[in-house]
Amino acid sequence: MRDRDDGFTLVELLVGISILSLMSVFVMTGVVRSFAVTTQTSERVEALTSLQIAQERMSRVIRGADPVEAASATGLTVVTYEEVTGCTPVRSNACTRRTRTVYTRAADTVTQTVTTFVPATATVPTTTATATVIDDLDPAAPTTFRYFDRLGAAWDGVSAGDIRQVQITLSHDLTDAPSLVLTTGVFVRNTRVVL
Repeated sequence: MRDRDDGFTLVELLVGISILSLMSVFVMTGVVRSFAVTTQTSERVEALTSLQIAQERMSRVIRGADPVEAASATGLTVVTYEEVTGCTPVRSNACTRRTRTVYTRAADTVTQTVTTFVPATATVPTTTATATVIDDLDPAAPTTFRYFDRLGAAWDGVSAGDIRQVQITLSHDLTDAPSLVLTTGVFVRNTRVVL
């Protein structure tokens, strides 16, 4: 039997260090994986938030369209009317603002060009501004807009005034994960009624 004051042998020290090293590898692997999952989750939440904000922004304008002027898979033009605040006489053409909004999808970006006419009958724009609605979209998924008529059938492409619903699909390419696709349908509120 050994005396307890002699210490550890070299073999015992090597076995202890090996066990400690293996435990450290397992712990570090778990930590690295949790950081990777956190990063993926953050990227997914950020992408989903930006897609939702863009869709809501476009939906608000489309919902009030009076009418849809032009439509394609990568573009949409709508016109909206609203009263100018503080203008008299109220509800006259002179007190109405006409806004023409054009959404265009090019590569990985959707842009919005807003042209305002005051009064509504003006032929020369009062203001024009272009802004990016969303960028960093998945370029492999180019179809952004689909259209449906009053019966819910796919729009025939003849008259933009026949469009009753616009389906907006936005796709964001994620790193190390499948693309995030968000689709919403928007009913065009101000459309002519055909009986």
